Amino acid sequence: MRGLTASILLSLAIYLGWKFKSWRPFNLSVISLIALNAVVGLAKLEFGRTKPRLNVDLLYVGGMSYPSGHASNAVLTWGLIAYLYIQYAQPRLEIVRAAAISVVVISTIVFWVSIFRNTHWVSDLLGGLAIGTALLMLIIAVDRSIPSRRTRRSNL
Repeated sequence: MRGLTASILLSLAIYLGWKFKSWRPFNLSVISLIALNAVVGLAKLEFGRTKPRLNVDLLYVGGMSYPSGHASNAVLTWGLIAYLYIQYAQPRLEIVRAAAISVVVISTIVFWVSIFRNTHWVSDLLGGLAIGTALLMLIIAVDRSIPSRRTRRSNL
């Protein structure tokens, strides 16, 4: 899933960068993907939690279950896709709402599919959702705190 969502995110970022003559969408996308993999990867190595299909819940034994990379990836990647689209396309309010709802729906589907497939404990998924949400909020906050050429021009 990560390859598909990263490809969609980077394709959108490249298109927006080309259209608006800015590296900003691409840079945000690359930084977010690196941050996601670093934070989730380090947490997995630190906690070493076993997967539920082993029928034993152990920590610090080299497992890679906590936190869920699928859940964090869904929130961060689809959230950033929605954010970039909203920032650059400046769609009507109905489209903004639909984009936000889409992120919630996709993340919820990933959550429940992981439960039904027995690939993650519920707490793994909640941890993944929390990490994905926190990173998304951080990326958006950083983006909004740094003025862009578009912002400077529109303020003149």
